[in-house]
Amino acid sequence: NPNPANTQPAVQESVEPFLGENGLMMPIDPQPEKGLGSNNWAVAGSKTTSGAPILCNDPHLGLTLPSIWYMVQIKTPDFNVYGVSLPGAPGVIIGFNEHVAWGVTNVSHDVKDYYAIQWKDKTKKEYIFDSVAREATYVYDTVYIRGQEEPIIDKNIYTHIGPITKSHGGRDLALRWTAHDATMESRTLFNLAKAKNYEDYAKAIKDFSCPAQNIVFACKDGDIALWTQGRLPMRKPQQGRFIQDGSKSSEQWQGFIPQEHIPHEHNPQRGFIGSANQHSTYPSYPYYYYGYFEEYRGRRLNNQLASMDKITVDMMKKLQMDNYSVKGEDFVPTLIKFLRRSELKKEELELLSELQEWDYVYDANSAMPTVLEEWLYQLKVHMYDELDTYNAENKENDQYVNYPPEWHLLNIIKRDTGSFIVDNLTTASVKENIFDIVTESFKKTYETVPREGEEVALWKDVQAPLVQHLASISAFSIADLETGGDGSTLNALEDRYIPNPKDSAQLAAKSKGEIIHSSRRSAGPSWRMVVHLDKVTEAYGIYPGGQSGNPGSKFYADMIKKWEKGDYHRLLYMNKPSDYGDKILIQQKFTK
Repeated sequence: NPNPANTQPAVQESVEPFLGENGLMMPIDPQPEKGLGSNNWAVAGSKTTSGAPILCNDPHLGLTLPSIWYMVQIKTPDFNVYGVSLPGAPGVIIGFNEHVAWGVTNVSHDVKDYYAIQWKDKTKKEYIFDSVAREATYVYDTVYIRGQEEPIIDKNIYTHIGPITKSHGGRDLALRWTAHDATMESRTLFNLAKAKNYEDYAKAIKDFSCPAQNIVFACKDGDIALWTQGRLPMRKPQQGRFIQDGSKSSEQWQGFIPQEHIPHEHNPQRGFIGSANQHSTYPSYPYYYYGYFEEYRGRRLNNQLASMDKITVDMMKKLQMDNYSVKGEDFVPTLIKFLRRSELKKEELELLSELQEWDYVYDANSAMPTVLEEWLYQLKVHMYDELDTYNAENKENDQYVNYPPEWHLLNIIKRDTGSFIVDNLTTASVKENIFDIVTESFKKTYETVPREGEEVALWKDVQAPLVQHLASISAFSIADLETGGDGSTLNALEDRYIPNPKDSAQLAAKSKGEIIHSSRRSAGPSWRMVVHLDKVTEAYGIYPGGQSGNPGSKFYADMIKKWEKGDYHRLLYMNKPSDYGDKILIQQKFTK
């Protein structure tokens, strides 16, 4: 919410009939997986040793084999571009040419809404919109299944708002999503490949609509820039937080934020720009938007860049590998203030003493990140027991409420300790206060924190990211990587299967690299790139995988160990085949 002052927004009257008795009309979609995000930034020549800009990007995505990305250089009569692309994508998505460099992160603005459709009758052939019946469009897909004689006929219903994607409580819901609109993102990639200056960049990105991206830019001319580029809906305040009335044009989006009003920066006086999935604007921004925004990485990135001077490429590489957690800085001192030390046993006090001395770095060989993550988990269990009770009672009707994000928990502890949520429903005769909750959750943490023998497990053993084969084949996966980092650090590495393991059996299985569930996935920097736009471009990059998708090839996963250590490859930008000729392993010529 760009206007934090609106703490008690008024629910739109037209929405109320669609909320249902429990305030929820439909099952809640899963929240985005914790840890997903990206960083990108650029520093102006005024802050570098060379006087030339440096651009950096590390998108945080699922870590897989074969890898999400592959490196490629494309040279045509019109351009010569180097970077990474996705299989099937036309051109380079993140990269550079002889004049400019660019990178992307997820904007995180919400760009889809659900609308309740009012059918004219039970046939669902027509629906009501502004008191007029409109004809729905039916599209039938035939799905053939091996071993089954009769195919399945899949019926898809479309309205002018969008397709019917959900039905619940007797209502069909149409999805309005910018991804359904015709777009020309490929044109952006082609035009960036041949861009020479800021004007070329600004023109090229106008074709990029969905998914909205923070597109960072730097140029040998000295310009740096960042645009929150995409088609961002114009909504009324609070519109889209609930199910909308699909029978009224007044409830539809009022167009899109004009290009010139999209958040952007060009050569700011402070000498740097950056994004880490944080809020795109100041609270005074006149357009309403909401989404899922990460604050810890953004705060760390901006603080570090602001304090740096005479920046070098090595400093930027080090910043991409930064494991300092602002989350730890926020939570540990705050929680300790509410601990009743008199109720802690000797061994619990010893663990607390270690935590107090922690530097908030999610280092691979530190045990304190393990302690904090377990404490936060136990704190949520004790604080949000009302949600656990609600979820248990509504399991059969598919109603589920997620724990609020951690910033909400911190806000309660700092500013609203009298909240009704600070209580334990299982102790009906007693109303706990914040001291009770924090102390009990720490005592529980001592009992449940993962251990190796008598010692608290090191972060590398709890985290142990897995680069898994797309088909979850253990022999083709790389496990037990010794890395630091967390979703709250710039080096945003996170294992998604067991963020808070509870027993030594699971921890032991994980430390051995065993894949104990097919849904286990790790997320992290899927591509690290640093481009120094000096007279001769100096670029470095690495991703956790290899150029080959063949598990039998030595290039299948040959870059993982370098990536794990924070090393980079020099990116060999060639103007002609003879450049770096001693590095070329294979050449293949195509003839008509």
